[in-house]
Amino acid sequence: MSSYPKADRTEQRRNKIMRQWVDALILMHGLTPQAAVQIVGGILNDSMPPVRGTRVVADATKAQAAPIVRQYQQAYRAKYGEDPQVYGQEVVNLHKLIGKHGPELVSRRLNAFFAWEDPWVANTAGYTLGTFFKQWDKLAQHCARRVSAPVVTCKHTPRCHDAKACSQKFLAEHRLSSTGTGS
Repeated sequence: MSSYPKADRTEQRRNKIMRQWVDALILMHGLTPQAAVQIVGGILNDSMPPVRGTRVVADATKAQAAPIVRQYQQAYRAKYGEDPQVYGQEVVNLHKLIGKHGPELVSRRLNAFFAWEDPWVANTAGYTLGTFFKQWDKLAQHCARRVSAPVVTCKHTPRCHDAKACSQKFLAEHRLSSTGTGS
């Protein structure tokens, strides 16, 4: 038998859960400790019974994840002609990515994931949400290389490094030729 009364153990459990949630909000969302304590304090009000081993996933993250899961299902269906299996842990990992990077970046990177012709992903791992999560950093490198690669249709020497610069250079050249300096 424990030397603490049951009420003290319940309070200790509640404080431990609160500390874990505050730490998670600070790490994952970059909140200040004061803001994290206010948020968790609102969640752990006196009417909530202590629950062991639960996870708090913000409703906003759940709402943001649903369209991305649908986007994944549509892209998978377009690539393979059948519906993918989506497992709970994959959705939890998707929530982590959305919480850390935002839904816009995750959505853009998911599009790049299905356009990515990495041999290991295409032939071994497959285009699953688990692979997407595990290859996040490698996919970031791929996207960075793609953005900084020279524009393929560019006729300038040296080649322009993005479409905007190429367009601006083309328009500037066109303006010079149409002002009558050429013919």
